[in-house]
Amino acid sequence: MSMRIDLLKNSEKRYQGPVSGRFIGFLSIFSLLATVLLIASYVLFSMYLRKGQLEWARDSWDFLEPRYKNLIEIRKSTAEIENLLEELKGWSNSSLPASDLLSEFQLINPDTIQFLRLNLRDSIREPKGAPPEGEKVAAYRICRLSISGLSHGNQSESAVIDLIADLRQIADTNTFFNTVTLNAMQKEEVSATTRSFSISAEGSSREMK
Repeated sequence: MSMRIDLLKNSEKRYQGPVSGRFIGFLSIFSLLATVLLIASYVLFSMYLRKGQLEWARDSWDFLEPRYKNLIEIRKSTAEIENLLEELKGWSNSSLPASDLLSEFQLINPDTIQFLRLNLRDSIREPKGAPPEGEKVAAYRICRLSISGLSHGNQSESAVIDLIADLRQIADTNTFFNTVTLNAMQKEEVSATTRSFSISAEGSSREMK
Protein backbone atom coordinates (compact mmCIF):
# COMPACT_ATOMS: atom_id res chain seq x y z
CA MET A 1 0.00 0.00 0.00
CA SER A 2 1.41 3.39 -1.04
CA MET A 3 0.51 6.75 0.35
CA ARG A 4 0.70 10.24 -1.27
CA ILE A 5 1.01 13.35 0.77
CA ASP A 6 0.19 16.71 -0.89
CA LEU A 7 2.22 19.40 0.87
CA LEU A 8 1.09 22.31 -1.44
CA LYS A 9 -1.31 24.90 -0.26
CA ASN A 10 -4.41 25.59 -2.34
CA SER A 11 -3.04 29.01 -3.22
CA GLU A 12 0.13 27.45 -4.51
CA LYS A 13 -1.60 25.00 -6.79
CA ARG A 14 -1.41 25.60 -10.54
CA TYR A 15 -3.81 24.25 -13.18
CA GLN A 16 -1.84 21.95 -15.41
CA GLY A 17 -4.29 22.09 -18.36
CA PRO A 18 -4.01 24.49 -21.40
CA VAL A 19 -6.46 27.10 -19.86
CA SER A 20 -7.07 27.78 -16.22
CA GLY A 21 -10.54 27.98 -14.70
CA ARG A 22 -9.99 31.61 -13.63
CA PHE A 23 -9.21 32.60 -17.19
CA ILE A 24 -12.30 30.83 -18.44
CA GLY A 25 -14.42 32.70 -15.90
CA PHE A 26 -12.82 36.02 -16.80
CA LEU A 27 -13.31 35.34 -20.49
CA SER A 28 -16.97 34.46 -19.94
CA ILE A 29 -17.61 37.67 -17.99
CA PHE A 30 -15.80 39.73 -20.64
CA SER A 31 -17.78 38.09 -23.43
CA LEU A 32 -21.04 38.75 -21.58
CA LEU A 33 -20.14 42.40 -21.01
CA ALA A 34 -19.07 42.79 -24.63
CA THR A 35 -22.33 41.25 -25.82
CA VAL A 36 -24.37 43.55 -23.56
CA LEU A 37 -22.37 46.55 -24.71
CA LEU A 38 -22.80 45.59 -28.36
CA ILE A 39 -26.57 45.15 -27.97
CA ALA A 40 -26.86 48.43 -26.09
CA SER A 41 -24.83 50.19 -28.78
CA TYR A 42 -27.08 48.76 -31.49
CA VAL A 43 -30.21 49.83 -29.61
CA LEU A 44 -28.85 53.33 -29.04
CA PHE A 45 -27.79 53.61 -32.68
CA SER A 46 -31.22 52.43 -33.85
CA MET A 47 -32.92 54.95 -31.57
CA TYR A 48 -30.66 57.72 -32.86
CA LEU A 49 -31.33 56.69 -36.44
CA ARG A 50 -35.08 56.56 -35.90
CA LYS A 51 -35.01 59.90 -34.12
CA GLY A 52 -33.21 61.38 -37.10
CA GLN A 53 -35.77 59.86 -39.47
CA LEU A 54 -38.61 61.23 -37.34
CA GLU A 55 -37.11 64.72 -37.30
CA TRP A 56 -36.60 64.52 -41.07
CA ALA A 57 -40.21 63.43 -41.51
CA ARG A 58 -41.43 66.31 -39.34
CA ASP A 59 -39.33 68.82 -41.25
CA SER A 60 -40.57 67.40 -44.54
CA TRP A 61 -44.20 67.61 -43.37
CA ASP A 62 -43.71 71.21 -42.19
CA PHE A 63 -42.44 71.97 -45.68
CA LEU A 64 -45.11 69.99 -47.56
CA GLU A 65 -48.19 70.67 -45.39
CA PRO A 66 -48.98 74.19 -46.71
CA ARG A 67 -48.41 72.98 -50.27
CA TYR A 68 -50.65 69.97 -49.66
CA LYS A 69 -53.42 72.19 -48.28
CA ASN A 70 -53.00 74.53 -51.24
CA LEU A 71 -53.30 71.54 -53.60
CA ILE A 72 -56.53 70.47 -51.87
CA GLU A 73 -57.95 73.97 -52.32
CA ILE A 74 -56.92 73.96 -55.99
CA ARG A 75 -58.64 70.60 -56.49
CA LYS A 76 -61.81 71.94 -54.87
CA SER A 77 -61.72 75.02 -57.07
CA THR A 78 -61.05 72.86 -60.12
CA ALA A 79 -64.02 70.63 -59.26
CA GLU A 80 -66.27 73.69 -58.89
CA ILE A 81 -65.07 75.06 -62.22
CA GLU A 82 -65.62 71.68 -63.90
CA ASN A 83 -69.16 71.54 -62.50
CA LEU A 84 -69.81 75.06 -63.78
CA LEU A 85 -68.42 74.17 -67.21
CA GLU A 86 -70.59 71.07 -67.26
CA GLU A 87 -73.67 73.16 -66.47
CA LEU A 88 -72.76 75.71 -69.15
CA LYS A 89 -72.25 72.87 -71.61
CA GLY A 90 -75.70 71.56 -70.71
CA TRP A 91 -77.16 75.01 -71.31
CA SER A 92 -75.41 75.22 -74.68
CA ASN A 93 -76.38 71.72 -75.81
CA SER A 94 -80.03 72.19 -74.86
CA SER A 95 -80.40 75.67 -76.33
CA LEU A 96 -82.49 76.28 -79.45
CA PRO A 97 -81.63 78.65 -82.31
CA ALA A 98 -84.34 81.21 -81.60
CA SER A 99 -83.15 83.33 -84.53
CA ASP A 100 -84.24 80.58 -86.94
CA LEU A 101 -87.69 80.51 -85.38
CA LEU A 102 -88.06 84.30 -85.58
CA SER A 103 -87.01 84.18 -89.23
CA GLU A 104 -89.79 81.67 -89.84
CA PHE A 105 -92.28 84.07 -88.24
CA GLN A 106 -91.43 86.67 -90.87
CA LEU A 107 -92.29 84.19 -93.60
CA ILE A 108 -95.58 82.88 -92.22
CA ASN A 109 -97.03 86.10 -90.77
CA PRO A 110 -99.35 87.79 -93.28
CA ASP A 111 -99.66 91.55 -93.66
CA THR A 112 -103.15 91.47 -92.19
CA ILE A 113 -101.91 90.24 -88.80
CA GLN A 114 -100.31 92.62 -86.35
CA PHE A 115 -98.35 91.23 -83.40
CA LEU A 116 -98.86 93.31 -80.26
CA ARG A 117 -96.78 91.06 -78.04
CA LEU A 118 -94.51 88.10 -78.72
CA ASN A 119 -92.88 86.37 -75.78
CA LEU A 120 -90.43 83.52 -76.43
CA ARG A 121 -88.72 82.03 -73.43
CA ASP A 122 -86.75 78.89 -72.71
CA SER A 123 -87.43 78.19 -69.05
CA ILE A 124 -86.16 75.58 -66.60
CA ARG A 125 -88.55 72.89 -65.48
CA GLU A 126 -88.41 72.38 -61.74
CA PRO A 127 -87.59 68.78 -60.72
CA LYS A 128 -90.24 66.83 -58.91
CA GLY A 129 -89.09 65.60 -55.53
CA ALA A 130 -85.58 65.10 -54.23
CA PRO A 131 -83.22 62.86 -56.23
CA PRO A 132 -81.80 59.64 -54.74
CA GLU A 133 -78.77 60.15 -52.54
CA GLY A 134 -75.58 60.52 -54.54
CA GLU A 135 -77.38 61.31 -57.81
CA LYS A 136 -77.68 64.64 -59.55
CA VAL A 137 -80.97 66.39 -60.17
CA ALA A 138 -81.91 66.11 -63.83
CA ALA A 139 -82.63 69.58 -65.20
CA TYR A 140 -84.91 70.15 -68.19
CA ARG A 141 -85.69 73.13 -70.41
CA ILE A 142 -89.02 73.90 -72.02
CA CYS A 143 -89.51 76.41 -74.83
CA ARG A 144 -92.72 78.45 -74.46
CA LEU A 145 -94.22 80.96 -76.86
CA SER A 146 -97.07 83.39 -76.37
CA ILE A 147 -98.42 85.74 -79.04
CA SER A 148 -101.13 88.35 -78.81
CA GLY A 149 -102.16 90.53 -81.71
CA LEU A 150 -104.79 91.83 -84.08
CA SER A 151 -106.03 90.34 -87.32
CA HIS A 152 -107.55 92.77 -89.86
CA GLY A 153 -109.74 92.28 -92.89
CA ASN A 154 -112.72 90.24 -94.00
CA GLN A 155 -110.77 87.03 -93.49
CA SER A 156 -109.41 87.98 -90.07
CA GLU A 157 -110.54 84.79 -88.34
CA SER A 158 -109.26 82.58 -91.15
CA ALA A 159 -105.93 84.37 -91.06
CA VAL A 160 -105.49 83.50 -87.38
CA ILE A 161 -106.41 79.86 -88.04
CA ASP A 162 -103.91 79.76 -90.92
CA LEU A 163 -101.24 81.29 -88.67
CA ILE A 164 -101.73 78.51 -86.13
CA ALA A 165 -101.50 75.90 -88.88
CA ASP A 166 -98.31 77.50 -90.20
CA LEU A 167 -96.80 77.50 -86.70
CA ARG A 168 -97.42 73.77 -86.54
CA GLN A 169 -95.80 73.29 -89.93
CA ILE A 170 -92.60 75.19 -89.17
CA ALA A 171 -89.53 73.13 -89.97
CA ASP A 172 -88.42 71.07 -86.96
CA THR A 173 -91.58 72.19 -85.18
CA ASN A 174 -91.30 69.27 -82.74
CA THR A 175 -87.95 70.64 -81.61
CA PHE A 176 -89.58 73.93 -80.66
CA PHE A 177 -93.24 73.15 -80.03
CA ASN A 178 -95.35 70.05 -79.85
CA THR A 179 -98.53 71.93 -78.93
CA VAL A 180 -99.95 75.15 -80.39
CA THR A 181 -103.16 76.46 -78.82
CA LEU A 182 -105.55 79.30 -79.67
CA ASN A 183 -106.38 80.74 -76.28
CA ALA A 184 -108.80 83.46 -77.34
CA MET A 185 -110.14 85.31 -80.38
CA GLN A 186 -112.77 88.01 -80.22
CA LYS A 187 -114.22 90.85 -82.24
CA GLU A 188 -112.85 94.34 -81.64
CA GLU A 189 -115.21 97.27 -81.17
CA VAL A 190 -113.07 99.60 -83.31
CA SER A 191 -113.75 97.57 -86.46
CA ALA A 192 -116.19 94.85 -87.43
CA THR A 193 -113.47 93.06 -89.42
CA THR A 194 -110.78 93.18 -86.72
CA ARG A 195 -110.19 90.31 -84.34
CA SER A 196 -107.92 90.23 -81.30
CA PHE A 197 -106.31 86.88 -80.59
CA SER A 198 -104.00 85.09 -78.18
CA ILE A 199 -101.90 82.04 -79.07
CA SER A 200 -99.64 79.92 -76.87
CA ALA A 201 -97.25 77.11 -77.73
CA GLU A 202 -95.10 74.79 -75.68
CA GLY A 203 -92.28 72.43 -76.60
CA SER A 204 -91.21 69.11 -75.15
CA SER A 205 -88.83 68.85 -72.21
CA ARG A 206 -85.13 68.82 -73.15
CA GLU A 207 -82.65 67.47 -70.66
CA MET A 208 -79.66 69.71 -70.02
CA LYS A 209 -76.66 67.46 -70.49
